[in-house]
Amino acid sequence: MPLFLSSVWNFLKKYWWIFLLGGVFLYFRHQNSSLEDIIKVKTETYDKQIQVIQEIHKQEIEQRENLIKENQAKLEEIEKNYQEQTILLEQEKRKKIKVIVMNFQTNPEKVIKQVEKTYGLRFIK
Repeated sequence: MPLFLSSVWNFLKKYWWIFLLGGVFLYFRHQNSSLEDIIKVKTETYDKQIQVIQEIHKQEIEQRENLIKENQAKLEEIEKNYQEQTILLEQEKRKKIKVIVMNFQTNPEKVIKQVEKTYGLRFIK
């Protein structure tokens, strides 16, 4: 028996690191299950965060599209009003021109004086 114990002791002295590695392996194997749980929880929270961010992103896109539609409608209304006002101004301008032409045909001196007074021009004959 002492020979057997002696050979076991020699083996343990020479290869102690194998048993140490085995013990470390068993320790970390036990820790591995808790690490897996932690990773699983982290992954789930990460997925929830991504879902929330995607939902917020969808809402922002919808708001942006609604604002674009509103702005487009306002722009169309402004352009329509601009065209109407431009037409009215053109008509008014034509009426004034007709009045000036009619006055010129009936009383050219009065029109010449009015143009000189309004625009600061001098009429040369």
